[in-house]
Amino acid sequence: MEQWYVWRRWLWLTAFIPAILIFVWPGHSWMNLLALIWVAAIGAIYYYVEQKIHKQQLSLTLKSTHKQWISTMNHHRHDWMNDLQVLFGYIRLGKQERITEYVERIKGKMLAESSISKLEEPYLVSYLIGFRTIPSNFSLEVSFASNEEQRSMTLENEQVSEIIISIISAYRLYTDVDMSSEPILQLRFDNSQDLLNINFSFNGIMRNKELWQQKIEQQLNGARSVQINGELLVEQIDLQITRA
Repeated sequence: MEQWYVWRRWLWLTAFIPAILIFVWPGHSWMNLLALIWVAAIGAIYYYVEQKIHKQQLSLTLKSTHKQWISTMNHHRHDWMNDLQVLFGYIRLGKQERITEYVERIKGKMLAESSISKLEEPYLVSYLIGFRTIPSNFSLEVSFASNEEQRSMTLENEQVSEIIISIISAYRLYTDVDMSSEPILQLRFDNSQDLLNINFSFNGIMRNKELWQQKIEQQLNGARSVQINGELLVEQIDLQITRA
């Protein structure tokens, strides 16, 4: 594929050959016909190879997407098996209160994933739901301000999605390993009629706060609809999104 990107330039440069021949031997109709056939052949070759490369790239993208979702489903299946084992353990021990608490915990996880799927930004939804399949030094918890907002929450701005993912990626890149406990990054959506507030809360240790801050500031630069409330802190980031 990389070789084609080099050779296609030379392919189009060969179109100058019939042009030179026409200039050297003007007035020959067969030379004009040869030039036309030459250029048509180049165009046909270019179109065929480009279509083939496009199909290959599309196939690779689909395979990568399928592998990602298979991995995500396997992680979800593993989580559900763990949850069932814990519940069966509580049932055998007759711990009714712990059973109720754990069922409520499972219910909260289901509501969060259901709400994520309603954000209506495919890239962001895929990233958040599949986050557990990505190697990370912290856990990601996503929540919404209220059940009413969960039903009406939408996020169709691709730039905002990229900013959210970039901030999470910055935490992934610079979060230090904590052997005593697993840090948690909480992502909270607070919806209103004209504004969308997004809050990041983090309880871990950052290796390099300066580089972490630079990475996020670069992503926020030029985003007119996104503003930071207060300071840009590792422990907390408050973003305010103005709806169009």
